[in-house]
Amino acid sequence: MVVGSKIDEKRVVDSEEGRKFARDHGALFIETSAKCDLFVKDAFNQIVKKIVSSKHFDNGSDSSPSASASPSSCC
Repeated sequence: MVVGSKIDEKRVVDSEEGRKFARDHGALFIETSAKCDLFVKDAFNQIVKKIVSSKHFDNGSDSSPSASASPSSCC
């Protein structure tokens, strides 16, 4: 995820440049301002949704042997 922060201040990077960078790298893009409480929660919500929808996300319903194996002692 590419996050453009401090949108309440003078821009250093143009919005479109940030969007293009994110698009070129297959990433999400959002602009935020913690100072003004703008879109900060949205950034977290977007990344959580992306993780949860990922094919690599384990929602706890895994029935593989490693998930059901009893804990082993160390060493």
